[in-house]
Amino acid sequence: MKKTSKVHVSLLVGATLMQPLSANECEEWKPEYFNVSNLLVGKIDINSNNIFDISSKNESTGLHKMANKIHIKTKPKTIKQQLLFKTGDSFSPQKLAETERYLRTQKYIKDAQVSPSQLCGQQVTVTIITRDNWTLTPGLNFGRSGGNNKLGIQLQEQNIFGRGKDIILRYTKESERHKTKLSYRDHHLLGSRHKLILDLLNNSDGKGYKFNLSLPFYQTDSKKSWGVESSKLKQVIPVYDKGEVTSEITKSEQFNSLFYGWSLGNNSKVTRRFKVGWSVKKSHYFKPLASYQSIKITESYPWLEFTNFKTRYIKKHNFNTMGKIEDIPLTHRYSLGAGFLLKEFGSSNNYLKLTSNFSKGVQLSQSLLGSVVLETDNYLGKGVRKGGSHSLKAELNHFNNSGNDIRLSSTFRITDNLKPSEYIYLGGDSGLRGYPKAYQAGNKSLIFQAEKRLHFDWYPLQLAKFGAVAFSDFGSSWGDTTDPKLLADIGIGLRMIPTRASSAKTLRLNLSMPLTERDNIDKFQLSISTSDSF
Repeated sequence: MKKTSKVHVSLLVGATLMQPLSANECEEWKPEYFNVSNLLVGKIDINSNNIFDISSKNESTGLHKMANKIHIKTKPKTIKQQLLFKTGDSFSPQKLAETERYLRTQKYIKDAQVSPSQLCGQQVTVTIITRDNWTLTPGLNFGRSGGNNKLGIQLQEQNIFGRGKDIILRYTKESERHKTKLSYRDHHLLGSRHKLILDLLNNSDGKGYKFNLSLPFYQTDSKKSWGVESSKLKQVIPVYDKGEVTSEITKSEQFNSLFYGWSLGNNSKVTRRFKVGWSVKKSHYFKPLASYQSIKITESYPWLEFTNFKTRYIKKHNFNTMGKIEDIPLTHRYSLGAGFLLKEFGSSNNYLKLTSNFSKGVQLSQSLLGSVVLETDNYLGKGVRKGGSHSLKAELNHFNNSGNDIRLSSTFRITDNLKPSEYIYLGGDSGLRGYPKAYQAGNKSLIFQAEKRLHFDWYPLQLAKFGAVAFSDFGSSWGDTTDPKLLADIGIGLRMIPTRASSAKTLRLNLSMPLTERDNIDKFQLSISTSDSF
């Protein structure tokens, strides 16, 4: 009879040689195993959980049970498509952490945990636990900000049949226009890494569409990427003066682009990526039935881009939202781009287009977290597009154990050679909350904002978190022919943040009062709006 041999694996942890394990022997994972080399990914256990944990007394009411019964859970196959590793790959704690962050970016997933659970010989059993969000969202949204009302009706499903597909039908009535939008998102087309975006728009001031098919850099170690995009939109852009609409400009824009990207992967914890592409953008500004010299601009150009970043994240609660773990990037990230606009390529004029983006997050201490973001976009040459736009934003956050946080932020923007729809407005939710929408306009702006945030422990039915804020804004928007005029306000607000819905946005109620330039405006501004952040 043929003898069956056992395969043994000796594990060297630090300077200690552990007792060998056979391929059929398994041990519960221990932290010291992270120091073992040459391990492989073995079995992958996926545990996709429903919205509520009915074994918990806080989530076991009839409402919770009914929601779980109606909801279609995310399929394990859907989760598996998003993993950045597979059985037989080299075991990498960094890949597990990156997969966990990637899963949390999916709106239909509330939280995810990716961790090793067993060691069987040389193979590591990886366990993945996810918790679903409620993804079917019929809703009526109402908002008021800067003296303008907004009404929205939508029907959205962000996890069709548990397969991670997203479809949205939305109607919105704003002061500028009525918008009807039908959207479809597929982040894993036909089970692949390809991404498909389809948008159809039918607005009161024009129609439009967007088509995008791409293979994104879906992980830090991705070696290639490509994409094609086509979009078209026509809309009326209001021009404001102290919050009042003084005229309107019609803008028609068509955009087509394709690109290919490659990377050497994650080398020494630094990722470097390259892209080359070609874009064609046609813009037309005009005033119907009025004496106005229309502006037509065509940009057709090849371009290239370089991106460099390091990967380091920390986990935070109560940062931009509440009721979920947020992955906050630290270290730096920058990208540089150049486009070559020539009349021979179909452009209206000859330009060298230069773009840059730099961001850096830094943890100054356990309670202090800061960040800075710099963006530039320049057209060097002669013609209607000559000039550039620049923005610099700095932010400082202070946290304490009592849930009373402080956020300080400052943003400076400057834009040369503005087009009719490109003014920098301040007022309402665009900054300076104590003033009407678009109260100030110009090609330069500077604003400081300070917030004292309170996070309450009240968590009714485990459905929504609540908070409050006291804030003050200081700033101004001005132009080459108008001097800066300081505006300031103070205010208080309430926040309600649904924690179990994929499309949940923060409901923000603000009551603010202007401190300067108080003539001819209301003494108080009441704002009701929704936002992605606190």
